Amino acid sequence: MSWPAAVSRLEPGSELWTTVVPQLTAKRLNSAAGAELEQHWAAGCVVSRLVPVADVVDELRDASLAAPPRPTPATRATRKPFRLHRVKGSSTNR
Repeated sequence: MSWPAAVSRLEPGSELWTTVVPQLTAKRLNSAAGAELEQHWAAGCVVSRLVPVADVVDELRDASLAAPPRPTPATRATRKPFRLHRVKGSSTNR
């Protein structure tokens, strides 16, 4: 899904900051310090807010918007599967 949005920066100490940032820090699974994380974000990070500027199009697209991978000579050879014992009926084991 894609939609046009207006981007704004949340200023530390603002009413929106005090409402949103504690919710964001609570969702951080790899952080044990919520209040310290808020102070860290206020000192040196940017918290942005996205607000839709038009109706959200909730349709699935027919084709993917992903770019195809670029060709590269870096490939891996396919290995034969490991077998602990011989498999009956295989022409390579006779």
